[in-house]
Amino acid sequence: MAAKQQGRKGTPGAMASGQPRPFFRPRQLILRDGDQVHGIFLAPWLQKSVAWLLALGLIWASVASLGLWYQSQQADEAAEAFRNAIADLSRQQMRIADISKGLEGQRATLGRLLAEGAERRQQAGDTGAPLPALETEIAGLLGRIGELEGSLDGIRNSLDLAHADRQAIAREREAMADRLRQAERQAADRLRETERHAAERLRDSERHAADRQRETERLAADRQHALEQQLAAALHAQEETLATLQRRTTATVAEVERILTEAGLEPARMLPAPPPPPPGAPAERPRRGRGGPFVAASVATPPPAPLTPLQQSARDIDQQAEWLRRLARLLEASPVSVPLARGYQVESHFGRRSDPIRGRAAQHTGIDLSDDHGTPVHATAPGRVTVAGWEGGYGRVVEIDHGFGLRTRYAHLSAIGVEVDQQVGRFARLGRMGSSGRSTGTHLHYEVLLNGQHLDPARFMQGSFTRASTTSPGNGQGR
Repeated sequence: MAAKQQGRKGTPGAMASGQPRPFFRPRQLILRDGDQVHGIFLAPWLQKSVAWLLALGLIWASVASLGLWYQSQQADEAAEAFRNAIADLSRQQMRIADISKGLEGQRATLGRLLAEGAERRQQAGDTGAPLPALETEIAGLLGRIGELEGSLDGIRNSLDLAHADRQAIAREREAMADRLRQAERQAADRLRETERHAAERLRDSERHAADRQRETERLAADRQHALEQQLAAALHAQEETLATLQRRTTATVAEVERILTEAGLEPARMLPAPPPPPPGAPAERPRRGRGGPFVAASVATPPPAPLTPLQQSARDIDQQAEWLRRLARLLEASPVSVPLARGYQVESHFGRRSDPIRGRAAQHTGIDLSDDHGTPVHATAPGRVTVAGWEGGYGRVVEIDHGFGLRTRYAHLSAIGVEVDQQVGRFARLGRMGSSGRSTGTHLHYEVLLNGQHLDPARFMQGSFTRASTTSPGNGQGR
């Protein structure tokens, strides 16, 4: 397997360097049977073996075809010679027939002349006198007949030779036909042998490829099992991580809600929770924007798939995290800190008290904190300055809008260090403690308002946001 992977990895590198890809490279045949897919791996050596077998078969077929063609040419030449011999024999037979006809004519003429000679001898009275002209003609005819018989003997000899040649050509043709049939049988036997060897090699290759395929499938199954085990372990670790994160998020949310509730705020009313997603819907991240033309759907949307426990935990954590972010923004805007450094004293609490100037029962809308004259006064939460100046009985006063309906007021200051519409952060210096306005001495009158309603500042001053500083050497008294 490692060698095969190295071979596969080497192919892209060869292509990247500009070298041509080898023809005999690893290939795989994908066979599909219904829903099952099988693969047969074709190694380079297997491809080369099949190619060599095919090449040998083609070479043998070419050689056998060439031999058959050569023998066929020889057979055609022998047949052509046989046809020529037959034609010569036919011509000789025609010539013999012509000569035989001439001999018959000559014999008839000779008989006629002999009959005429006998008749003339009888007419001559059998005197025994010779007939020179007739004898000369008869002698010429006898010589002509002798010549014809000689020619006939020559033709007969030629016919005998042609017949012998014809028999020799027939025997040669039969021998060539036998050799041709033997060559065809040998070629067929060798072709069958070659095909048998090729089939055996192919079956061996298929068995080898099937073994390699089974081994590959077994290794893939083992790898898949190992990956499934790793995935299960990773899912278990994720579930534990999400559970821990959910516990921590829940604890943090409870702590922030406790701080805000102890300060007198109601987060559920001030921060309405977003509507929960429908059952089974996956948790969604906030989107920056969506749009596009409306196109009516022609197919009904399938119901959403039920959430897995891991998806449910993630969605719960996302909801808690979103609620925690909203609580954090409210907590950041809440004045859960002290406007003075350490060393101050509480001179008068929030609620009903005896008015310090008239001595009558009155409602104290804030808390009075005393310290040295000129002690710095700090903002208890970030926000925007809405008032910075003289306001009747408050004297020099600074008022800050923190959002969410929360406002803080710092009165009786000796000096103001901020301006209206100025953005300030938590613990930003607003001014200095004094006794301006309706006051009996140096102190800070501090108020917290929610939607115009006064709340007890002491409950906010118990929050977790504090700022350590140098303790003042003494405490002034004032209301």
